[in-house]
This record gives sequence, C-alpha cells and structure tokens, in this order.
Amino acid sequence: MTNREKRLIGLVAAAGVLWGGTKGLSNYRTAVDESVDAQLEAEGELSSVQADVNRGYRDRRRLANWRRGSLPTDADVAESLYRDWLTAELAAAGLGSPQVSERARATVGEEATELTFTVTAKGELPKWLDFFKRFNAAPHLHRISEATLTPDEKRKEISGTLRVDALALADCNRDDTLAEKKDSDVASEDDEAAVALITAITDRKPFQPHDGKKDKPEGNGAGEAVVSAMFTGRSGWIVSVRQGKSGKIERYATGDTVKFGSFEATLVELDGRRVVYETDDGRFEVQLGQNFGEGRKLGDEA
Repeated sequence: MTNREKRLIGLVAAAGVLWGGTKGLSNYRTAVDESVDAQLEAEGELSSVQADVNRGYRDRRRLANWRRGSLPTDADVAESLYRDWLTAELAAAGLGSPQVSERARATVGEEATELTFTVTAKGELPKWLDFFKRFNAAPHLHRISEATLTPDEKRKEISGTLRVDALALADCNRDDTLAEKKDSDVASEDDEAAVALITAITDRKPFQPHDGKKDKPEGNGAGEAVVSAMFTGRSGWIVSVRQGKSGKIERYATGDTVKFGSFEATLVELDGRRVVYETDDGRFEVQLGQNFGEGRKLGDEA
C-alpha cells in the first residue's frame, strides 16, 4: 500500500469519526432540549396543581368566615335580632324615621335561609355615610343589594330606601345570637381610611354634576395580570404573568419591576406558591391563580 493510499484511508477514517462525533453531539443536544421541554411542562402542571390547592385553602377560609358571620340558624330568631340590629345602627348613625321590615324569606337548598329587608330612613349625607361604614364593619353575613337615595328640595337631607339581604347558614353554631365583632377584627387603619373617605366625599358638593374632563386617571391593569405559573430557572424562581385581555404571557424574576397600566411594583420574593411585591404603599403578596389586584398587604389578617 502506497503512502498516498494510506493518507487517503486516514482521511476517510478521520471524516468518519468527525461525522460520528457531530451526529452524537446533535443527538445529545436534541435529548437535552427534549428534557428541558419536558421539565418545563411538568413544572407548569405542578404550578397548576399548586394553584388549585391554594384556591382550595382560600375557599375553606372564606367558608369559615361565612359561618362566623352567619345569622342564627333559627330564621324567626334571626329575623327579629337582625331587624333590631339594623334599627339600632340607623339610630346610632343619627338617621331619622328609621323603618325596617322583612320583605321576603327564601331557602337556598338545605344550606341556608336568605332574609331580605326593606330599610327606610332620612338624614344628611354624613349620617348616611356613617351608617354605611357601620354596616360594612359589622361581622354579619349581609349585603346592601339595592339603594335609592333622594335629596329633598333644599338638597340638604336625603331620603333613602335600601334592600338588605342576610344569610342564616344551616351549619352555623349559633341559634339565638348574632355574630359579635372580636377585638382582633377592629382595624384602626381601616377606620381612619373610612373617616378620611367620608370627609373627602362630604367636602364635595354631592349633587353637583361631575366633570369627567378634570379626572381621567390612567387605568390600573393590576386586576388583569394573573399569576399563572411559577418554575425554577438557572437564576432561581420565575413567575409567568398572563394578561387577561390580550392573553399575553410575560416572565419575571426576583428583583424585576412589573408595570400593568398605572400599577407598578418590584418583585422582592418568589417561592413557588406566592409572589411578594413592593409598591409605595408597602409590601403585598399574591398567590398562584390570583391577579395583582388581589394582593394582600403583609401583616393584614388572612
């Protein structure tokens, strides 16, 4: 065999080794890509499960709160006690001619009885606002489903008619007393905020037509930004945020600044089940499945 033939054979062998190595590297990269895709898919599925679990925990807390605020299980007792409570709160707010009457009573399957009342009274705007504050701060499972407020000719006193709905749950552990507000339920910051809001409303002329041109704040898009998934990357946890209207998904890491409309915050902690972010108003947390508009301020009662 000549030297030329030997060199040719060597070149062919080298080419074969190079081709085999390139092919092996290509197969390795393909396998790595498939493994990463499978991992991301698995992490996405796990995040969805975690979101469902967190929603379940929130629903259980909500049901527990409903039971604590339920009217007594005895509908007749509940109607009498709650009517007296409404009348007393109207008087405490300084409203005149308070009238409370039962409008309807309906059962909701075997789970609850809904009592509906008609409430009428009259008084100046600050007194109505004080009643609404009292109503909202009460621990009862109730709501104002309709409200009609009409000023008198001098535009000083307001006559109001309200429709109030209240629930008596079958599994409530009380049958002859209303829910009582605990000392731990008193939030001085909320009370101060309510007073400030009432002052801001009463300082205006409530019956003067509003000029929308003077007040056109930029939309806050926090309520459209949903924490849809969380997974780990090379630099730590990554959160996926889905925009409700467009469906666009963006990913962020700890330290990133997010901006949705006029809402802006810095992500300070991600742990796989929640996002802690910071704004000018403090630090908040939002869990998987929630939107940024549902953020709970850290330190608040769960």
